[in-house]
Amino acid sequence: MLRSLEIRWFYGNTVPNSVIHWFEADLPGKIPLTPEPSREDYYLSLKETDSLGIKLSRNRLQIKRRTKTFDFFLEGGTKIGRAEYWIRLDLYDKLPKRELLPLLARFDWILVNKGRIQRKYKFLKNALVQVPSIQLDPDCAIEITKLTLNNMSSWTMAVEVFDIGHLTSKRLSAAVKILLSRYPLNLDLTDSYSYPGWLLAQTVE
Repeated sequence: MLRSLEIRWFYGNTVPNSVIHWFEADLPGKIPLTPEPSREDYYLSLKETDSLGIKLSRNRLQIKRRTKTFDFFLEGGTKIGRAEYWIRLDLYDKLPKRELLPLLARFDWILVNKGRIQRKYKFLKNALVQVPSIQLDPDCAIEITKLTLNNMSSWTMAVEVFDIGHLTSKRLSAAVKILLSRYPLNLDLTDSYSYPGWLLAQTVE
């Protein structure tokens, strides 16, 4: 089980060059970036909630449930997004193809193609120290993910910290202050929601 607090934004079209440059050159850390292999994620179609996500990713089943959400403010009082607490459960055994295909055929799934780059960090006093992307116990992470849904391109940027109890919200504030200080786009509450919320918006008839 993984508990996290994240703030996420979604944008249409492709990732601007200014954002790519910021992610590659302006964020803390010198460990070279290695984009993850592109993948296909299948989200179970849930038409009445944005607080639950069920997906098949890399032949594994993952369930995420949101337990709390609140508006997120910068130090100066500017509201820039919505922070969300999530609990994630993973079925770590890979599903054999003979079991995966009938599962996909039985229910209504939404296919999203993803290409993600990510940086992971540990907190060291008032600074963030980058750790390898394969490390399993970072304190926080930042990502850009290119998305394709129904042949339409979009992308998402997110900052996530991992639960250590009462300090989690303070750590998110500290991470955002450091990581997004030179982010080249405006951060707006109207662009900030979860993957389930984004899928609902994309699939409204």
